[in-house]
Amino acid sequence: MFLALAHIWLLPYYILRYYDNLNYSLAAVKEVYFSGRERDIVVAYTRQGNAVTLLTLHPLKDGQQQRRLESGRWSQL
Repeated sequence: MFLALAHIWLLPYYILRYYDNLNYSLAAVKEVYFSGRERDIVVAYTRQGNAVTLLTLHPLKDGQQQRRLESGRWSQL
C-alpha cells in the first residue's frame, strides 16, 4: 500500500485526480474493494517538488465526489 500512496500521482490511467480549491491540496480517487463492497477511496495529499505529504485517506460517501465537482470545490486535473 505504501507504494500506491507514495506514487499516487504517477498512475493517471485508473485514478481520477483533482485539485481541492478549498484546502489547496490534491486529491486522488480510485474505486477499490473496501469494507465488504466497492467504494471510492480518496487520498488527499500535497506535493512540493519530489516530496509528497499524505493529508488523509478515507472512503467517499455515495455521491460525494460528484457533489464536490458540481460545487466547484474540486477541479479535475
